[in-house]
Amino acid sequence: AVIEIFAGAYVSIVALLQTSVGGKFALPSTILITLLGIIILHPEIFYFFINIYLKFVKQPIIKKSDYVSFKKLFFLQLSYVGGMLMLGLSHLFFLLAFTSVPADKYPFIISITAFTYIAGILALVTQGGLGVREGIWYGALRRLTTKPLALIFTFASRIWSIAIETILMLISIVTLILYKKHKKKIAPSEPTA
Repeated sequence: AVIEIFAGAYVSIVALLQTSVGGKFALPSTILITLLGIIILHPEIFYFFINIYLKFVKQPIIKKSDYVSFKKLFFLQLSYVGGMLMLGLSHLFFLLAFTSVPADKYPFIISITAFTYIAGILALVTQGGLGVREGIWYGALRRLTTKPLALIFTFASRIWSIAIETILMLISIVTLILYKKHKKKIAPSEPTA
């Protein structure tokens, strides 16, 4: 979840910088945030913060011998950033099916998508961020569209997310079943005595 949160925060902040919020500092800020994100992925730094959190929640810390390499963390982060961008684009296109949105607001929609996702993960009082994502979406969209449309999209986007997650879960289950069948076929047979 930590890599997901980092990826969501990165996509949310960088996309927001591409709106009028970033202004003339959008490019330098994006470069700075990218460099900081890469530095944080260094195992010594990354696990330092992870272990602080683990101590806070009274869980065993991760030993240095169990650290994942920078290369693996970097590629994992890249895949999550790509996933967050795809999630943002899917919600943008879904919103465009409901109403027109000015092109200069596209980065804002992508930013809100990533932000609602990480807010849902961090919301400890609700299961799956139920209500948290919707509240953020409604608050953001009522300034871009009509209030009824913002409300409809808010709930439709939750159903959209559930559908996407269900499809991905089913693909994962089928993949796991096929992997286990394939592994049994190629497993060496035990010699009999």
